[in-house]
Amino acid sequence: MKLRTIFTIVAALCFSMQFSTAQSRDVAALEFEIGGGIVSPTEQLDFDKNHLGFNAQAELRYNFQELPLDIGLHVDGALFKRDGKQFDTKQDLWKLASAQFTSFTGMAVIDVNAWRAKGFSLFLGCGAGYGMLISDVKNISNIKDVDRMGCFCIMPRVGVELLRHFRATLYYKHLKKEQNHFGLSVGFVFGGGRR
Repeated sequence: MKLRTIFTIVAALCFSMQFSTAQSRDVAALEFEIGGGIVSPTEQLDFDKNHLGFNAQAELRYNFQELPLDIGLHVDGALFKRDGKQFDTKQDLWKLASAQFTSFTGMAVIDVNAWRAKGFSLFLGCGAGYGMLISDVKNISNIKDVDRMGCFCIMPRVGVELLRHFRATLYYKHLKKEQNHFGLSVGFVFGGGRR
């Protein structure tokens, strides 16, 4: 992700915070979310086809009472697959046949409640942390190569919270090129209702 994109996200968060009300929010201080959804890889790489995958997540958040901000800890796991049968004429062999990509991430997150109404809240946020990546690649001869590595990750996101207990979030997870993906998750929030 380019530095300019990161600055744009931060500027958008600051801009939305400026126009959010600074009144005390009638919401409990702590809330816990559990959910899941679908993911879509962003890179084609050497494969012919990308498949939709899935994710599961959990998040613990603290709601500030005098500011339209939430901070928290986010953990998740995502899995998706790619298929491809390409013949490398230079090396005279078949290349990658299929691969499974798995990531586990833990991040600190911050959200700005940009617009609130009764039973509805729009939020913008981002997360940063560490990811453990597993690439399980199989070639045309069924020979597998499993690669494990860790990396820094960042996750800009936007979403909506309905009736104080349901959240839908669209996000982009920037990890390593082969693991980058978009995701759409739906979660249920425990706590976070009226104090």
